[in-house]
Amino acid sequence: MTFNLLTTVLTTFVHALAGAQGRVGAAGSLLNGLAIIEIVLFCLWMAMDGGNVSEAFKKFMQLTFWFWFATHFPALVKFFSDSLVQIALAAGGQGGNYGLLLDPSRIAGMALDATQPLVQSMHDAGMTHFGDIFMMGLCYAVLIGCFFLIACQVCVAVIEYYLVVTLAACLIPFGMSQHTRFIAEKAIGAAVAVSVKLMVLSFVVALIQPVIGQIHFSGTGEIQMNEALAMCLVCLVLAILVWRAPGFAADLLAASPSLSAGAVGQHVMNAVSSGVGAAKGGAAVAGGAAAVAAWGGGKAGSALKHVASALHVGGRGKTPGSGGSAGGSSKGASAASQASAPPASGQQNGGGKPAPKKLSV
Repeated sequence: MTFNLLTTVLTTFVHALAGAQGRVGAAGSLLNGLAIIEIVLFCLWMAMDGGNVSEAFKKFMQLTFWFWFATHFPALVKFFSDSLVQIALAAGGQGGNYGLLLDPSRIAGMALDATQPLVQSMHDAGMTHFGDIFMMGLCYAVLIGCFFLIACQVCVAVIEYYLVVTLAACLIPFGMSQHTRFIAEKAIGAAVAVSVKLMVLSFVVALIQPVIGQIHFSGTGEIQMNEALAMCLVCLVLAILVWRAPGFAADLLAASPSLSAGAVGQHVMNAVSSGVGAAKGGAAVAGGAAAVAAWGGGKAGSALKHVASALHVGGRGKTPGSGGSAGGSSKGASAASQASAPPASGQQNGGGKPAPKKLSV
């Protein structure tokens, strides 16, 4: 069955990123600026310290090499990665078959061809055989998921390679100066790592491609359940092998390769824990929204109660502030009478001290 959408997406990304690599190599403003700064600093150092001609020649050779290396970095990495991929494909028995990496839709189409008898069997079973339909549907989902996982892994690996090489090409000019050379070294390491990852994935896909091509149901009659479960088991093993390939490449660079069931189980547990964490985050957000809604409802209810009480008081002919105003007026009158009365002889003045006594001559 034809299934060309994934290959079309991959081709679009590859062409776009390849064009970006060419533009990065052509636009050397950062490279030229760093080279000029390094030359000026070296000339000042030579003028003050008085170095010999050999050091100047050594610096000139170094700057020339980095200028050439930064300009041709995407092409050099492409040659390096193509050599590794070619060796991996030849080791897997598919020498020169670059379509395994550049045509992931072919793997997805194999899934549709392999599961076509299952679809026909579910269609012929009818609603009376609900248990058989459920088991066949589960096998169909597992087979489709395994094939699609392999195809997506190949597509993502190729896009990641071009993306990393394009971004690394922007950081290579920092190798001009010894103070910023660590940035260029990390970019070169990233390009080497993604090339090795592509090599490992090419080798694995070249190994499993004949197995994937032979996965199909025997005969055209009724599908046996043991045959369907056996196909699901084989596809799960192949999908786990392809899924573990990038991690195996990283372990290979770290000199500690591991392809055991424990390593696979650890990756599965990490994926499950990430899914559980995302689910908990969604539940927390939903709970917070419900709490905010409940708080808003309570505030609205209390406001309605205040409005109802105010209307009830107004209907009885009293205003809430009448008593307060009367009390305020009586208090004001008493305060005024106290202020107008003369102070007693023993009463303290406004400063808090007793009033001075009158002296008689």
